[in-house]
Amino acid sequence: MKKQIKFYNFINFLDKLKDEKRYAGVRHMRGDNSADHSWRLAVIVMLASEFYNIKINLLKAVKIALVHDLVEIYAKDIPRSDRFKKNITKKYKLKNEKIAMVKIKKLAPASIGKEINDLWAEYTKLKTKEAKIVASLDKIEGLMTFFNRGKPSKYGSEYIATYSNKYILKTPELAPLYKVLQSEMKKSYKKNRIEWKKEYNIQ
Repeated sequence: MKKQIKFYNFINFLDKLKDEKRYAGVRHMRGDNSADHSWRLAVIVMLASEFYNIKINLLKAVKIALVHDLVEIYAKDIPRSDRFKKNITKKYKLKNEKIAMVKIKKLAPASIGKEINDLWAEYTKLKTKEAKIVASLDKIEGLMTFFNRGKPSKYGSEYIATYSNKYILKTPELAPLYKVLQSEMKKSYKKNRIEWKKEYNIQ
């Protein structure tokens, strides 16, 4: 019975991901949370891998997408502006996320905790094809949400425009999808009177 209670409590705990707001520091941005993002990312991973005939372990990739942001329950989604204001480095952010994952692993039944930890670790290292595909689509999903719900500003315009580029270069199978997204981004920049520089384009 103890195992059943621990499993029940853990899946109940996962509901907390719905409370983690994304883009909290972005003006003109309508709400989005980490659970919304993870669900849509998982669906996009499934559909894109089939549409573009990407040879990966699809089940593993979908699992990675579903758990990749669970650490935000404890470590939070830190807006880019806060990283600069509070001098939060990538190293410090990852350290906090590792601490968060230790807590999550302890809450889950042993086999489940280990699998979630292993999937998350694989994602952070970005060495497998599955992790790279999920990471690229994670950036694409984030940009799609941003341009659907918000609008760019001159502050950070270069960062936003090139946010996914280095990831897409590692997953060329997704370049056609990203080029469609970039065309939408260019329209938004033009509408908001922000210069789109040619170096922003994916090579």
